[in-house]
Amino acid sequence: MYAPPPAYPGLRLFAEARAGVTWAAAVRPEGRLRLRLFVRADGTVGDVEVVTPSGEPELDRAAAEALRRWRFQPARRDGQPVDSYYLVWVVFELQGR
Repeated sequence: MYAPPPAYPGLRLFAEARAGVTWAAAVRPEGRLRLRLFVRADGTVGDVEVVTPSGEPELDRAAAEALRRWRFQPARRDGQPVDSYYLVWVVFELQGR
């Protein structure tokens, strides 16, 4: 680690279940999980590790798969992009119940 750590602003995303996803309607899943992302110097996500599971494996898997496709502004050291780790909370909650 190096100091100071990179600053990442908070983020709030809303997503809708895909058409044909029946387990979400049947189970009405909600949960909170924490993921550890390895963000490469090019901004792509490498490894994704579930640090604090939600208790619902399908939510954990969905969050990890989604975050693997994200792109980030990489952390920098001496002005150069560097690999880094980032911890992120993901909250699944149903809207409009």
